[in-house]
Amino acid sequence: MGTAEGQFPVWRSDGSVLVLARSSSGRLVLRQVAPSGESHDAAELSLGALTRFAVRWNVAHAQALIALPGSASLGPSQPEHWLVRFRPEVGR
Repeated sequence: MGTAEGQFPVWRSDGSVLVLARSSSGRLVLRQVAPSGESHDAAELSLGALTRFAVRWNVAHAQALIALPGSASLGPSQPEHWLVRFRPEVGR
């Protein structure tokens, strides 16, 4: 992946890789890494600055399910789930 950083990589049919990464502000971003190793942040996710998360990719349907720890301050809480949909860029 060159110098690109991220977690939970998934390979796309065009040879690029998608990862979830932290932006310079600490927010979670969807980062696309080209086969050449060049990367760019495709989208910033409005989930805040997370320390823990997991993802299940569904590249065939251009979406991912992101699981976050629950937000309850006392006692156990249910995890939160976010469905993130993305589409390949047209003309790239």
